[in-house]
Amino acid sequence: LAACPRLAVLNASHNHLASLDWDDSQDTVVATSVEDADDARSGGAAAASGPDSGFSGQARATSLGSLPRLESIDVSFNRITSLVPLTGSPLLSKLLATSNPVSDLGEIAAVLASLPSLQVLSLANAPALAEAPDPEAVRAMLLRSAPSIKALVLEMKPPRPTPKRAGSRRRGGRGAAGAAVAAAA
Repeated sequence: LAACPRLAVLNASHNHLASLDWDDSQDTVVATSVEDADDARSGGAAAASGPDSGFSGQARATSLGSLPRLESIDVSFNRITSLVPLTGSPLLSKLLATSNPVSDLGEIAAVLASLPSLQVLSLANAPALAEAPDPEAVRAMLLRSAPSIKALVLEMKPPRPTPKRAGSRRRGGRGAAGAAVAAAA
């Protein structure tokens, strides 16, 4: 991403990423240039492309530290265990990291303390939250770490039940034949 120093919005959600320290062995990340940040925030068109846009279509990410104008990042629904690569992103105002196995509350607090512009944070469904004995104390600690936060999402949702296979006719643990035998008895 060094070739995209004007990158403001990065959506890398649902990519099975294990780390925010990407390299060329991981999937391509599609990003939005700073000129299209307002358009992206409003659900508008795709990124601009061209020599002056700060973005040339797709880029392989190498370091988030090389993105000094990054304002918003969505890494939800990945396998990210650490947010340390975001440390010191001065303009980052929105961090969505829902459903990632981030588990070190101390590390999260340290990263948040280095993000002076952070206003929106989602860590919903993070193991660190599920394992915390006092969710309100966690919320208070995170807000102390990043006092500029205006929206904090930390809820833990129970896992979805496994959907039943279509065409299954089992009721009450018995198939049609079992029901007939039970009715005859």
